[in-house]
Amino acid sequence: MENYFSTLKTELLYRRSWRSCRHRPMSGGRRTRNGRSAEPNSVGIGRYGHCVTGARYEFSAQVWETQGKVAWYFVSLPEAVADEIEERYGHRTGGFGSVRVHVVIGSSRWSTSLFPDKSLGTYVLPVKKAVRVAEGLDTGSTTVIEITVAL
Repeated sequence: MENYFSTLKTELLYRRSWRSCRHRPMSGGRRTRNGRSAEPNSVGIGRYGHCVTGARYEFSAQVWETQGKVAWYFVSLPEAVADEIEERYGHRTGGFGSVRVHVVIGSSRWSTSLFPDKSLGTYVLPVKKAVRVAEGLDTGSTTVIEITVAL
């Protein structure tokens, strides 16, 4: 009977710590009353703010814009990085084959997903307007990107 209660206590502590962990801002910083980050360069924090993370990758890439009515800006991952992510995390993909990630460009950090692009043979990373403005990025700009896979 004692073993049952100690197991139950351990399980409840794990659940409580996981739950509290999930609602911390990604930046590890403070939040204001309305739940937004008090960190100045956090963009869209908390969406995938789990404490459990996978591998971290850092690379340089060029920003490019899609052709069409609406302008979307992306960065293509290097093939070696995309292949490793596919091999290690391909079984954990979400809708459209997406892989959840935490991203850092300069002093901006946010959570998003990588999407597979069959025509390019790699994953593409969408870059928000707020990040492009904060970091001074435009079509053709090369930047250093750090991504961490969110588990």
